[in-house]
Amino acid sequence: MYRNVVGSLLILLTGLLLGGCSGWAPVDDRSEGDQDIPAYHLVQRGENLFRIAWRYGLDFRDVARWNRLASPDRILAGQRLRLSPPGSTGTALAAKSRPASKTPVAAAPPPTPARPAPPPQQTPVVASSKGAWEWPAQGSLLKSYNPSVPGGKGIQIGGRPGQGIKAASSGRIVYKGSGLRGYGRLIIVKHSDSLLSAYGYLGRIFVEEGDKVSKGQVIAEMDNGSGSQPSLHFEIRKDGRPVNPLQFLPG
Repeated sequence: MYRNVVGSLLILLTGLLLGGCSGWAPVDDRSEGDQDIPAYHLVQRGENLFRIAWRYGLDFRDVARWNRLASPDRILAGQRLRLSPPGSTGTALAAKSRPASKTPVAAAPPPTPARPAPPPQQTPVVASSKGAWEWPAQGSLLKSYNPSVPGGKGIQIGGRPGQGIKAASSGRIVYKGSGLRGYGRLIIVKHSDSLLSAYGYLGRIFVEEGDKVSKGQVIAEMDNGSGSQPSLHFEIRKDGRPVNPLQFLPG
């Protein structure tokens, strides 16, 4: 009898421990996140160059040049696209895109220049004209730009279900869909060869790929939030890299 009681207690304790481990809720990561960039990408049906470049954090112009594409709008399902310059590998490119820790190596001191060079200054990325941009939605700023954390490549603006989402600047719709993990229903707008903006976790969408939009034009509605507070995920990328949207939006 004693053995039966001990055995029952051990089974009960094991069940409680396993139940506790499985009770954690998953974190909602609204981003593609850091990932190794493969050497090639096999184009799937419904994909276009802008979506593929956005997924891997690349400039669509680079991808077009590496693959000798006459037009970024002309890729076919089943086509294999190079994601790094000829002669390099995708893994090397991915490693280059993220800072890595380096072990300091002792070296001989450089010769003293005749005139000390001024210390290098990092110039922030700024918009050519803040008047060309406006906030895509009215609401509180729920999350600030912080590319070092999951979901931090843009900003999150709170709102209400069905609230209008506006084009932050004039441009052309180059992607509409839900094929990018972590963005829900997504719109990508091309404003120039170097500037793109993205609007994630949308409800109804009122535009199609190829449409030209004006600053302030309503392009979608805010989703109901699926149980959480309704919000818009908004990003701006320059030359394929995320930048702080607040540098473009009026204060």
